[in-house]
Amino acid sequence: MTRLFLWMVCAILMGCFPPPAPLEKDMLPALFLPFGSSDSTCLFEAFGETKFSVDNQQFGAHIEFKWKSDNDFKVEFYSPFGGLIGSITPQRTGYWNIVLGGTTVKKLPRDTVEMASGAIKYPFTYAQFIRVLRGVLFDEELFKKSPDSLSFDAKKALCIWKNHPIGDDTFDVTAIISRKHSCVTDVVYRVSRALAWGLVYSGFSDGVPKEIRFSAPNNNYFYLVYERFFRRTGGQCRQERY
Repeated sequence: MTRLFLWMVCAILMGCFPPPAPLEKDMLPALFLPFGSSDSTCLFEAFGETKFSVDNQQFGAHIEFKWKSDNDFKVEFYSPFGGLIGSITPQRTGYWNIVLGGTTVKKLPRDTVEMASGAIKYPFTYAQFIRVLRGVLFDEELFKKSPDSLSFDAKKALCIWKNHPIGDDTFDVTAIISRKHSCVTDVVYRVSRALAWGLVYSGFSDGVPKEIRFSAPNNNYFYLVYERFFRRTGGQCRQERY
């Protein structure tokens, strides 16, 4: 009884708990398996809130997103009072209709995303932006490779891939892993050059992030939180077709 009491005191005052299970590089591929299912997705539906900052002006909106393919989707943004303030929809012509504040412009999927009449240009094409909204990671094949470094503290492990080329830029990519739950909690993309942009996916559930944060110089950012989402993949798609 005395030993049990002393052990409890030690545990409370000194943190004498068993250390987290070890995490080895050969265990990492299994942790990233959920991220490889984006190509097999046949339906993605989500609802949430988003905030934008453009040249120190902040905007907020609700977002509704339904995606079946890159040629069949709809993104709609609503004001806090329920009015439609913007949307993105593909057309059979190959162009996408971009509606913002009652004005409609036509863009190609490969065109660069712009906000506030060109006041800020995001480092995405419209096609890439839709993938970001779906929570799809850039270059999912990267996570099948061993990281350049693997470090630990008491609560988390950091996997870092340095100077990884994606498009015209090189990135430092960091995956944060909860040691307690043995799952990926965040994936962070930072352009390797100074004063560049960053993109953070966090709050993963079955490979889909609930939060997406983009930041750029001059306090330009967007922040997206999905309150609910649904994704159908793989065998679920095949069952629906029959």
